[in-house]
Amino acid sequence: MTGSLFPLGNSTHVTVQGSILNHNLCAMPLTKFKCLPTELEIESGQLAVGMYVCELDRPWLDTPFDFQGFRITQPGELDMLRRLCQRVRIDVVLGDHPSGLFDLETFRVPEGVPDPSNNVFRIGTREPLANVNPLDEELPKAQEIQLTLATALEDAMEGLRAGRIHSIQNIKTVSTSLIDSIERNPDALSWLTTMRSKDAGMYRHAMAVGILVLTVGRHLGLPRATLESMALGGLLFDVGKTRVSDTVLMKPDRLTEREYERFQRHVEHGLEMLSGGHGINDTVLSMVRTHHERHDGSGYPAGLVGDCIPALGKIVGIADAYETMLNSATAGRQLSPHDVLRYFNTRRGKLFDGALVEEFVQAVGIYPTGTLVRLNDRRVGVIYEQNRLRRLQPRVLLVLDDAGQRLKPFERIDLLMQDSLQIVECLEPGSCGIDPEELFL
Repeated sequence: MTGSLFPLGNSTHVTVQGSILNHNLCAMPLTKFKCLPTELEIESGQLAVGMYVCELDRPWLDTPFDFQGFRITQPGELDMLRRLCQRVRIDVVLGDHPSGLFDLETFRVPEGVPDPSNNVFRIGTREPLANVNPLDEELPKAQEIQLTLATALEDAMEGLRAGRIHSIQNIKTVSTSLIDSIERNPDALSWLTTMRSKDAGMYRHAMAVGILVLTVGRHLGLPRATLESMALGGLLFDVGKTRVSDTVLMKPDRLTEREYERFQRHVEHGLEMLSGGHGINDTVLSMVRTHHERHDGSGYPAGLVGDCIPALGKIVGIADAYETMLNSATAGRQLSPHDVLRYFNTRRGKLFDGALVEEFVQAVGIYPTGTLVRLNDRRVGVIYEQNRLRRLQPRVLLVLDDAGQRLKPFERIDLLMQDSLQIVECLEPGSCGIDPEELFL
């Protein structure tokens, strides 16, 4: 398996899936060579404790390993890898290597291949970013940002509807604070967005998508300038819907062919509304233009396929679909974040780029913030913070005891510190009589 090169803009590229992310024109598609210079493909039987596994011969989401890229520290991990995989790729710099197969002393980067140490980030083989602020400290700041952003979005949408392109200036200002908060601790805004879905009005979707897009950008280690463009693109990608009639947007039944054509034109409307705006660069317009394109060519407006779709367009498309599914009833019930991520996994390589789906899951968590879960001791809680090192062991706010009775006060636990506890079930949002308004920390 090799990585694939995604165009981010005019001069920035990202390669994902155990490969290179480079922020300049010297980025090279990994299809030009089998592995990175520091990687070695071996049989799973050759693995040993101490080796750093950076790629598998199967999707990471199909395995129990909760972070993409890790050092083998236990015999149990070794046995699991040997059962699941025939071949793997290891990084001989980040971990041990088989004797006789690689001489690290004489290793040199081949001519023409970007030096991995030169402004290059390793996707899938890098250490997760630590939170700067604890959740309790970041929540009040995030709450203020959320309220300010909701007002700025509403004013901007109304202004853009009236043709006042300068009305986006407030969004640019607030988006700086938004990026700062997500860089400090992305769980704070994720928690507030999930728990206060009723408070943010008609612009909650745009806000939630913007937060998701920036969370993925932080996870990928993208530079500040790219995050600034992602913030505007993630918040304004659907602005064209302000020119689509409410009878189409709010129709509960299936749209007719003509109505669907009108709906699709929101992409064109958005480009018209934003073009020429101060601070609206080509990256932002590209996100607006391509957020409904799909990996298999089934999207619109251009029917682009695969890597013809810019990476940031793919990311905002995944985030938009994720939020839409979270807030739509399917078969008479509301989907949990975990349900939506499982659906994405079945559509990887079809509607959505498989490598970016994996990165999205790694960014938001196997059990995303706000997921209602049951533990193996029958207590019920809500995920309130991710564990960046162990995605299957997040921090949980316990709200019901093992008999289904309300806990007073709620109890916070870290599953990483609880050897005997694990998540056994994701529950439907709103079940168990839990009101999200009660769950503010």
